[in-house]
Amino acid sequence: MLQLKLESASYSELDFPLFNGAGFTAVQQAVEVAQQTRALAQAPEDLQKAAWMMRAAADRKNHEQEIAMRNFDASRQKAFDALRKAMDALRGSSIWGPRRQEMENRVDHLVTKFSLKSFAEVERDARQLLPRLIAPVPVAPQPISPVVRPFSPPVVRPVFEMPQSASAWFERGCALERRGRQADAMDAYRQALRMNPRHFQAENHLNHLSALTGRRVN
Repeated sequence: MLQLKLESASYSELDFPLFNGAGFTAVQQAVEVAQQTRALAQAPEDLQKAAWMMRAAADRKNHEQEIAMRNFDASRQKAFDALRKAMDALRGSSIWGPRRQEMENRVDHLVTKFSLKSFAEVERDARQLLPRLIAPVPVAPQPISPVVRPFSPPVVRPVFEMPQSASAWFERGCALERRGRQADAMDAYRQALRMNPRHFQAENHLNHLSALTGRRVN
């Protein structure tokens, strides 16, 4: 799964209207009135009034920006907490095979949307996904056989299996890269991108190794 960090979504000036729309509109209106007053000024007193109105608009902007930042932080924290619960539930679940790959891809998609600051959508989708991750996997009933079979030891899976998801391929690529097996690592990152074209971490690692080795990305 992709790594989830609270700092991956930080507040910027562009977030002002999204997290305090009323305050943003009020500041815009105050600036427009101040500009009109300055444009229509016919005396020094009018220019002084326009300058005072512009300073008041700047002070109002600072105040409304603080409100927007508080709203941003609250929404980000709620989305982060909901998504973290979903990720923890997936790590501890017994889901395997294609269904696990589907769940990992959905969680990775939510991590990407968190970085894009779609907090309300991430919180909603993570809460809806959580019950599917913690619910027990249904097991088909096995028929009772009257035949007594000799005991056979359980089949032990090998420690290393072929990765079943984009995240697993990415982790394999990282392990290969740490061992200096750059060509094999690049193949693993390519496989991760085939399974999840939005896996930007695999893409970044692949581009980095391509620049180091001079190999083509594709």
